[in-house]
Amino acid sequence: MIDRNISMDLACIVRNWYNKLYSAVLWNGDMGPTFSVLCGVRQGGVLSPLLFNIYIDDLIVTLCNSGYGAYIGNVFSGCIMYADDIALISVNCRGLSKMLEICEAYGYVWDIQFNPQKSQLLTIGGNNPVNCNLTISNVTIQWCANVKYLGIVVCNAKVFSTDISKQKGKFFSRLNSILSVTGSGRHEMSSVKLINSHCLPTLLYGCEIWCIKQTESYKLNVIWNNVYRKIFNCCWRESVRPLIYYCKSMSISHIIDQRRILFWRKLQASSHVLLQLLASLTIHEHIAVCSQYGMSAVSVSRDSVKCSVWSKF
Repeated sequence: MIDRNISMDLACIVRNWYNKLYSAVLWNGDMGPTFSVLCGVRQGGVLSPLLFNIYIDDLIVTLCNSGYGAYIGNVFSGCIMYADDIALISVNCRGLSKMLEICEAYGYVWDIQFNPQKSQLLTIGGNNPVNCNLTISNVTIQWCANVKYLGIVVCNAKVFSTDISKQKGKFFSRLNSILSVTGSGRHEMSSVKLINSHCLPTLLYGCEIWCIKQTESYKLNVIWNNVYRKIFNCCWRESVRPLIYYCKSMSISHIIDQRRILFWRKLQASSHVLLQLLASLTIHEHIAVCSQYGMSAVSVSRDSVKCSVWSKF
């Protein structure tokens, strides 16, 4: 903290707090003996994410200065980290092996253990290599067909692709739970609100970066239409587009397009160099989506985006 020009007073306060941390186990109303907490940050603490960022920042700097890992232009993009979930990206196995060695050496110095059982390897742009054994703590890391990172399932394929089958499964599970509780005499608009708040976010999590085929997008629209048919007891051959409209919703494809446009605006407005670079690299895809709704690709307000997408539905 001191190396990052944080005041000595604040550093001493944090040190004092963490030198007096104790925990105990509460079980069936009985409190066990207390024990001192000698490592880690406080679970749920406001300062905990910032303190962990300081703790792990040197690892990212070391990886960046190593010369290994992926680059977009001249911007290092070989290490993506959220809390204690880290993704290492390299264009070849040798670079990835060196990055793993750096992580292992850093962990040895700073008492961080990387779990090889929870680590996975994946190739994007080709098949997984056959004769490439990468290890952590002398344990081989497995090559996989799919890897889940921050809730997004990325597939081993020739191009970047995602698998949303598990999200659809969770969506149906929550949908059936709501419909079973509300029963046949359900209040339709209450059911719509419950599904919009509890089911739809599960289905569309991370849709801003989905890479799915047109057929998959069509299937999602069919699923959404059938939800409304089920709620309002409509004929399965009858169009529910007007019904969705008057319930102040849209088709899944329109919702995804709206969220992608708004997500791109956040990338463009970000102060992070890598995010700005990603926005510039995806400008053509953004223009193509905006043109479908008669919008300008830049200088579009959030409200005008929603209005334009809604008017086309």
